Amino acid sequence: MKMKKLLIICTLVLSLMIQGVVLAEPATASVPEVEIQSAQAYVGETSTVDIVLHHPQGLKTIEFQLNYDQAALELSDDSVARGDAMTEWLYAYKVNPDNGTVRVAAVHEAGFQNDQSAVIMRMTFKAKDAPGVKTYTITDLKGYTGADKLAEVTSATGTFDIRSRVTGHVPGIPTKQPTGQPDERIELKSELDSEGAANVQVDDKDVEEVVQHDDLAEVAVHVETPAEATSVHAGIGKQSIDRIVESGKKLIISSVLGDIELRHAVLAQWKGDAFTISIEREPEVNGKPVRTVAVTTDGEPIGSLGGSIKVRLPYETGADESGDNIVVYRLEGNRKILMPHARVANGAVEFVTQEVGAFAIGYNAKSFTDTARHWAKQSIDFVTARELFLGIGGDAFAPNDTMTRGMLVTVLGRLHGAIVSDTDTSFADVEAGKYYAPYIAWAYENGIVNGMGNGRFAPDKEVTREEMATMIASYIKHAELAMTDAGSEREFADEGSISSWALPAIKAMQENGILTGKPGNMFDPDGTATRAEVAKVMSKLIHLALQ
Repeated sequence: MKMKKLLIICTLVLSLMIQGVVLAEPATASVPEVEIQSAQAYVGETSTVDIVLHHPQGLKTIEFQLNYDQAALELSDDSVARGDAMTEWLYAYKVNPDNGTVRVAAVHEAGFQNDQSAVIMRMTFKAKDAPGVKTYTITDLKGYTGADKLAEVTSATGTFDIRSRVTGHVPGIPTKQPTGQPDERIELKSELDSEGAANVQVDDKDVEEVVQHDDLAEVAVHVETPAEATSVHAGIGKQSIDRIVESGKKLIISSVLGDIELRHAVLAQWKGDAFTISIEREPEVNGKPVRTVAVTTDGEPIGSLGGSIKVRLPYETGADESGDNIVVYRLEGNRKILMPHARVANGAVEFVTQEVGAFAIGYNAKSFTDTARHWAKQSIDFVTARELFLGIGGDAFAPNDTMTRGMLVTVLGRLHGAIVSDTDTSFADVEAGKYYAPYIAWAYENGIVNGMGNGRFAPDKEVTREEMATMIASYIKHAELAMTDAGSEREFADEGSISSWALPAIKAMQENGILTGKPGNMFDPDGTATRAEVAKVMSKLIHLALQ
């Protein structure tokens, strides 16, 4: 039946071409982009992946093939559904589980009437017993704005992270029978004490078994407790820490209260030490969860971690909530410090922090009169909820205004949570007291920007696309963000006009799916960027950093 629908769609497209119907060009110069969003699941579990079409205005036909790793991911026709945006479209798909492909075709006489991002497909994958990060690709991608008007359409692909489960040893609880194979995940069971706390100690032998898996990027420990647990405390001995550090892996502690991921760079600072990782349930704030994350060594709390850890807190978005407006605050007394690197994904709120303490989930929606029907509304909502952008006053965001160099540095500073003060910027043309002055000083001190020469920064000059790519790449290096290749490298048609100092950064942004180019396979290095375009870039950057 689905193959019949595909034939009907192809016939309809062909008939339109034969009739020579003249249809409208898209109303936007932005290139449509098909994005496969990232997901994760433990072996044997499922996770839903959305395919989102960005900048769709004017498209009347879209077709492509999705390719996935069929040895690691299970998919069938029954686990695929059309997206909410496609209810009125003539639409068909066909899953080939043997080859790991999904063919998709859709056509609509009027097409997309606005540029708002649209979910065009929703797939529920089951993770097979093949741990690791799996990638997708999109091939045979075509879009039409009219009968014979082929439109340029690009793609950006995320990843599917398959995590392992095993049963490890807990003192007093029998272990599983040996299989001769090293364990992939340590699962500890714990009863609650009189205060509702779960206390476990990770066994060195279990860590050694997991470390033997060369194909695993992490040592994963799951603490199984009753749902009413008030806190979970997992102790890790010196031998285990040293072994994990030597293996180059990261450590993940998961429980009903949340997951804590310690990357290798953080663990390396604690080599030779034993420590305890804790997560504790606190009273809710405005009806939303609060958790305290703590790390202690030799009974002494560690305040600053010397690097970033990733935290996942279970959370179901309310019926009247948008995930883009869900944020995380770090609580310090009566102060609430907004954590920019946070998102909702797979039934949880994920965020990155370099400090331990109490963290509260919040809702921080902003409203603007000039973004309701804008193609970048979702990205604008996302970044303004995190207060990377603040609007221009009068309930306006000015999405089509161009970004200046000073604006971009300010956004990067807010993204980093930089602590700034009115210090000398070392640039003669940066006036003290301007909103961007302390952020330019911060960026210069940390090697993110170098200026224009002759002691000038040109803060009010429109930032070019190659300058933007270079600043963002320098920021990623400074912040030590772990990026995952989400795009593909290709030579731009105007690559010869890209400055040599900017080309490595542009290629890095392209490979990570952060900057994808313009129509005609052009990068346009001297072109400018609007506030909406930068909002989308910042949104992508946060999502990629949290994968």
